[in-house]
Amino acid sequence: MNANAPVASDLTPTSARITATIDGSGGATINQHGVVYSKTNLTPTLADGKVEIGSTNGPFPLLAGATLTGLEANTSYYARAYATNDKGTAYSSAITFKTALPAPTYTFATHVTGSANILGNTSTISTAALNNNANAILIITANWEGGSFYNKNPVGVYYTAGQWRVFNQNLTAMPTGLKYNLLITNPTDQAFKHVATTANSSGNTTILDHPLLNDKPGARLLVTQRWNGTYNNSAVGVWYSNGRWRIFNQTFSRSIVPGAEFNVVIDNGIFTTEAQAGKITGNHFLIEPAVPASTSYVFLTHYWTSVYNTQEVGVWKPSTWSIYNQDNSVNMPVGSKFFVLTR
Repeated sequence: MNANAPVASDLTPTSARITATIDGSGGATINQHGVVYSKTNLTPTLADGKVEIGSTNGPFPLLAGATLTGLEANTSYYARAYATNDKGTAYSSAITFKTALPAPTYTFATHVTGSANILGNTSTISTAALNNNANAILIITANWEGGSFYNKNPVGVYYTAGQWRVFNQNLTAMPTGLKYNLLITNPTDQAFKHVATTANSSGNTTILDHPLLNDKPGARLLVTQRWNGTYNNSAVGVWYSNGRWRIFNQTFSRSIVPGAEFNVVIDNGIFTTEAQAGKITGNHFLIEPAVPASTSYVFLTHYWTSVYNTQEVGVWKPSTWSIYNQDNSVNMPVGSKFFVLTR
């Protein structure tokens, strides 16, 4: 048998598709062919894991593919194609591939600001998944439903005395009646804290350096500002350039201050939506593809490709879910893009 090196595709946390082209049978009917794989053997054989495809007489070249299942998440494997006939067993060269990370585990909740939980520019969140959990990664998005109040001020989250709080970056008093969707998870490869430093920041931008983001323009992420002593008084977004994802201040004149912190969540389930001409009504537009009103939680982050939107934003559902500027006197700019995650 002559076979090209296989190709791995359709990688999930527990499966992978391995495909190879077999150029010939070696002059005899192929009794069995397929894929062999191993976590430890760089050149796997029939003694390792295998998926059989069956016998074949061609025609050649033959594109042979097999799906490996029952794999371990975020794990490297070696694989190669094989074929067996009366003359023996032949193998292709080997490749290595890595299964995908497991799906993130989230807890969802909501928080409404009120006189009982507001102190100055802050509002204390009380939910079991966050209480006494200083290491939590918390993503928040304002939800106009259930509160029906605006908050034009840039917001963030911080932890103190056993509880997380949402706060206004500019120290303006926190209004009552604001509702926030909460996405809560623990630190993993897909959920982490980014700290702006003099080495990774310039002007209004700080550069993320992460293996799941570097050289991956198709990555999708959500960001929420967090506080550990440094304020960053601007709405923020993310963009991709020169192999790196970056967090930036939408207010271009406001530099990222070293020490500013951000919660980041990477999720392949995040999708992109854009405010298109003719589909904007004042300060808001309907998310497309449409997110039905029955959806419980919607989260978003500005995604810049060419258009700035200096406003804090939120979500609401007049029919299907919509994205709006917190300052209702400011129209949503045509071409504004957002990353959106729903549950």
